[in-house]
Amino acid sequence: MGHTPDGKKTYKDFVHKVIFARLAKYPGLVTSRIASLARAEHVQQLVALYNGMKEGLFGPTIFVALDEKSVSPQRPVLIPPFIWAAFIEAFIKCKVPHHAEELWDDMNRLGVQPPASAWTALINGYGNHRGIAKAYSAWVTMQKLKVKPEPSTYRAIIHALFVDKQDAEAMKLFREFQKEFSGRTDAPGAVAVYNAVVHLLHLMHSDEATAEGILDHMRTHGPKPDLSTYNVFISYHGRRGNFSKLAALTKEMESNDIKPSEFTYSSLLSALLRAGRSNAADMVLNLMLKNGIKPTVAIYTTLMHFQLQEETIHGLNGALALLQKMETDKDPSVRPNVVTYTTLLAAIHKGTWLTADLREEKTSQILQNMSQRGIGFHRITYHILIPACLDNPTEDGLETGMRYYRAMIESGIQVVNDTWYVILRKLHYRRNWEEAEEVVKDMSATFGDKLPPKWLADLVGKIRGRVIRRQHY
Repeated sequence: MGHTPDGKKTYKDFVHKVIFARLAKYPGLVTSRIASLARAEHVQQLVALYNGMKEGLFGPTIFVALDEKSVSPQRPVLIPPFIWAAFIEAFIKCKVPHHAEELWDDMNRLGVQPPASAWTALINGYGNHRGIAKAYSAWVTMQKLKVKPEPSTYRAIIHALFVDKQDAEAMKLFREFQKEFSGRTDAPGAVAVYNAVVHLLHLMHSDEATAEGILDHMRTHGPKPDLSTYNVFISYHGRRGNFSKLAALTKEMESNDIKPSEFTYSSLLSALLRAGRSNAADMVLNLMLKNGIKPTVAIYTTLMHFQLQEETIHGLNGALALLQKMETDKDPSVRPNVVTYTTLLAAIHKGTWLTADLREEKTSQILQNMSQRGIGFHRITYHILIPACLDNPTEDGLETGMRYYRAMIESGIQVVNDTWYVILRKLHYRRNWEEAEEVVKDMSATFGDKLPPKWLADLVGKIRGRVIRRQHY
């Protein structure tokens, strides 16, 4: 059977079916696996997982039930509606919308009425990838079919419209949402719609008056502002150095018994740094202690992460000030670890927000600090740092990434399939064929006579094809 094309296909279908059947006993595992594959953009594995589900739906041995009534010894595996939504969102995230459309056709063939969660995934996926026309078309079709939108559906289409600068239409749908859910402000996800709107009003339009009006409405009519609501306004007023607003908001949080998060403290730290307060880190750490929070390595690292996400000199200085506090703290339990330093290095290398000289200076300083503390790199460190460098589109990004790569190889660290894949995918995207060929040769040497998994072999095949074509021209 395995030596004929039909036999190979039958065997592959069987493997896909078995893998899916094992996972599907625990639906949460399926969605986790789908999300993991989507994050890594492992399209081949994602399609294979879906094919396993299709085998159970259309194959010669049908073992999947679409509702609880259909579950039987012959069809023991139940597919909850959220599995469809997870696949749709993953396919669109991986920029293979034709697979999402194929899935939609499969639902129609099976007579499955797409639930609101599937429509939300479709709208959200298109909206996040600038496919506003398709997102809006899905919204209109959903209305025609009289499928009741959930709060998350409203959030997805409103976000897409704001990003596409269709502000009037976005606010019109928000008012429609308010009317539809009037008296049901405790509906799951309702407050997230309000939070998304005030965030987008602040972020994209600096429309403080409208955002404040929505906050007043929430205070009076609900849904009650939550931590995310306050974080939106604290971040906004922090960027503008409006300390009277910050004081009022933190006081209101306290009176409502809402504890600040790491993001809240990071926003306050950013505001103090912009105001030129040299003791900003001390002030924020003292505030945390006052609120009964003893900073740990994880809390420090999270604060640094939020600071670095700003991609500003102020943010970098804030992160380095926190690092210094960790390094000089008398309590050894809060000393920085490899995760802390990796967080810093990855942010410094990623993107072009720092000059090459400043990036080199800060990198050298951090590496020296690591060496003094006897902290070295391990596989996960390289797995994070190399792609971060390759995300920097400059030659400097390529050179630094390859320098880390060669150091990893020379150190004798075992490179796993995911690391090979993520490095090659970045090099393929950048079209750095010489470097990609070097990595492929190293990978082939480690595999020896063994074959890499198909999803990795397919990427290697694409790279080798490009290298061969370049040699002919």
